[in-house]
Amino acid sequence: MVTFMRPDDRLKKIETFYAALADKTRLRLLYLMRRGETGVLSLADTIGESQPKVSRHLAYLRQAGLVKTRRDGRSIYYSIAWPAEEAAAAAIDSALEWLASETRVAGNVFSSEYRAAQDDTMFQNDAETAEAEDDAGEFTEDHFESVFDEPQSAGSVREELEDFLL
Repeated sequence: MVTFMRPDDRLKKIETFYAALADKTRLRLLYLMRRGETGVLSLADTIGESQPKVSRHLAYLRQAGLVKTRRDGRSIYYSIAWPAEEAAAAAIDSALEWLASETRVAGNVFSSEYRAAQDDTMFQNDAETAEAEDDAGEFTEDHFESVFDEPQSAGSVREELEDFLL
């Protein structure tokens, strides 16, 4: 039996899908699940967030159809539920690849210490840029350093990611 969705239902499904991907915690969780299933406590420990917060994000991902579960006794394991729609699967894959490249360039985006350091650095850089603008009277690109100055081979990126996840 074939069922048809109304146009509004299809749009709502797409909206829910992209809303699920529009959160940094959920992206980090999907990134960690890309190699297979894992438990809530492991995910919470890896990203430095509380178990209830991680559980709420996993529930959101599950409701959006991006995560599936498997129960083993009292434990529940989560893994990515790759969508049948090619465009949706490509969007997830693209987002995870982008996150992998950002992880390689910026460092470990999963630890709370890194996030706190980034927040401090961003605040400091904003203050330095504002001060430089006052001194120069105009904004110039000389205040920024490129993060892409050190190219790495694809093999080293894969090794770095595998080392990070182990």
